[in-house]
Formats: sequence, C-alpha cells, structure tokens
Amino acid sequence: MALNHLPYKYQVRKSILNGEFCLRNGKTTLVDRFHQSPLKISKTHPFENSSQLYVCVMDCSPGMLDGDEYDIHMNFGEQTEVYLTNQAYTKIHPSQNLGVKINQRYDVKIGALLEYFPEPMVPFAKSCFQGETTFQLEKDASLVTADILTPGRIHLGESFDYQSFNNTLKVYRDDKLIAWDRFHLNPSNHHFRTEGSFGEYTHMGSFWIFSKYVDDELLKRIRDGIEELPNIFAGASFTSEQGICVRILGHKAWELQQCTENLWNIWREHAYMGAAPLIRK
Repeated sequence: MALNHLPYKYQVRKSILNGEFCLRNGKTTLVDRFHQSPLKISKTHPFENSSQLYVCVMDCSPGMLDGDEYDIHMNFGEQTEVYLTNQAYTKIHPSQNLGVKINQRYDVKIGALLEYFPEPMVPFAKSCFQGETTFQLEKDASLVTADILTPGRIHLGESFDYQSFNNTLKVYRDDKLIAWDRFHLNPSNHHFRTEGSFGEYTHMGSFWIFSKYVDDELLKRIRDGIEELPNIFAGASFTSEQGICVRILGHKAWELQQCTENLWNIWREHAYMGAAPLIRK
C-alpha cells in the first residue's frame, strides 16, 4: 500500500503542568514545578511593594490540536498571594475526531489569594473543546477569576463555526460545593441567537469573586461599574458562600477584557484599598 494511502493514526497527546507555592520571608515563592511540553511556567516576579507573585504560563505550541489534553494542577500554600495568567489566546484547532481537553485544579489554602485571568479562547472552525476547572478553597481563601470566549477567527470569516464548546467550573469551600457552572454550545444544533442566550452579541465572559470581602457595597460598586461601559451587556449577582458572579456579553474581545480589568480594579480597591497592579506580558 502506498504511504499516502495509509490511515491516519490519531493519538492523545497529554501535557502536564504542576506548581507549588508557599510563603518565604513574607514573600510568595514558587518552590516546586513540573511541566511537560508544550506547557511551562515562563516567568514569575513579585509585584512592586507587595508579597504577591505574578505567574505566567506559556504554551510553546501553535495552539491545541486534535487529541491534545492539558492537565494543570497548582497548590497555593497558606497566606500566599498569586496573580496567574497565560501568555496568549488559547487557540483551538480543528479537532472533530478526538477533540481537545483541559483539566485544571487549583488548591487555595487558608488565607491565600488567587487571581486567575487567562487570555480569551478562540475555537477554530470544526473544533471540539471540553474543559473542567476546579477550585478548592480553604478558610479565608480568596478567589477572583474571569474567562472570555470568542466566536472564532472572525477576521477569516469564522463565527460560531466550531463543532462544540463544553466547559465546566466547580468551586468548593472546605470541600463543600459552593458554585457549579457549565457552558455547552453546539452552534449547529442549539438556538443561541435568542434573547435568553447570545442575542445579537458574539463574545461572552464571566467574572467571579469568592472572598470574605464580598458584601452589598462591593456588589453595588460592580453594578455601577458595568453600567458605565459602552457596548457591553452585563449583570451581577450574589452566589452562595460570599460570592459574586458577573455575566458579560459584547462584540469584541478587548471590550470584555477592559470590562474584567475594571471589575478587577473595583475588587482591589474594595478589598485592599488600592488600585490593581499594572500587568505587563
């Protein structure tokens, strides 16, 4: 049989990324790490005049290909403070055979702070994504996180041309489930252009806060903040166990990023009486 007639052998390719953080001499420090290509922690540095550590994860590949599976687990020790992000948009290539998967678990110990803001996700045409992110929070731990989903490569004429996007968020406080959120869209089968779904909008985002600093004043400030933003449709409400959830719809990724940055500033000013640090990548 000619080589060009041989059947293509699909394979699952798994990448692992682990990180361990603890407090040393009053500063948050990355004390242990393990990674398999293409994932790695590219850089860490402390914020100025703060014990908080900036951590950036890099994907050395051109994006997630059919059969790729990422397994990420990080442990944030007692009283640590970490700002976690990634280097660039997550690109999900055509993957209608095996799909792609991301499994994430973040353990946030007593009194620790995790602020996790990944870059937006871009599902290409004929892509199939499945993700699950689990946060385990202990007493007085704080979590602030956001996510943004684009409709695809709009500049190439792709918009909601992906096969499936299925993502689940789970948050526990002392082993008690306090938030469970699932988004599943199959654009070819689901009626997502209704008023109760995307409507006229193309980009979707969420912003979550779980902290002892959550109160009526913070919710009011967040609602006032999102009302001031043009081209954004958003709403905020309490969740159980000292939590706030903000849902955001828009037409451009940068507009949703600006919205989440404004919400992060509101959170920082409320909880820490100061503006959020300047982020450079």
